[in-house]
Amino acid sequence: MPFIMYSLSSTGCTWYYYPTIIALIVAASALLGKCISTLRAMPKGVVKKTSLAAFCAVLLCGLTYQVRMIGQNADRVRHCAEDKTQQALRMWFDRGSEYTGRNAYIQEDLTETSYRDIGQWEQADILAAELFADFRCQDGGIEGFLTDSGALLLVSRRQYGEHIQALDGKRVLLQNEEYFVFEN
Repeated sequence: MPFIMYSLSSTGCTWYYYPTIIALIVAASALLGKCISTLRAMPKGVVKKTSLAAFCAVLLCGLTYQVRMIGQNADRVRHCAEDKTQQALRMWFDRGSEYTGRNAYIQEDLTETSYRDIGQWEQADILAAELFADFRCQDGGIEGFLTDSGALLLVSRRQYGEHIQALDGKRVLLQNEEYFVFEN
């Protein structure tokens, strides 16, 4: 059922139905075996054998297409690029472990694909922050950071420029071409 639903919806998130592919392969194999045994048992009627062979060919083509799509998506996952936020988090981690376990806030610019507010963490960035630096990611942006003693803030250069007065006097721990990291 999930395979049919995600196939019909034409979603780009094919990995949601990957677990159903194994069941589909088993079902297709069983159906193909049944088709072959039925084909052998049939009288020599050309129309019946031709239609059954065509059905098996279509089934095999569909299965081949799905296997090819899995390979393409796996290749995309294997060679995905780290975004700017994740690079900044890695830079943070490379500096040592003295900041691990702290609350961390983010304030960055939105993109066309953003589904969140400026002061909210994206799911991929939460994973990177927890894996790289053992941060406790908090939503709230600069406002939340200012009320949380000992917290850290990852802020884009543009957002820093817009909130320079609010961050005046806060200690800059790190910076790169895209981000500043502040400590409260």
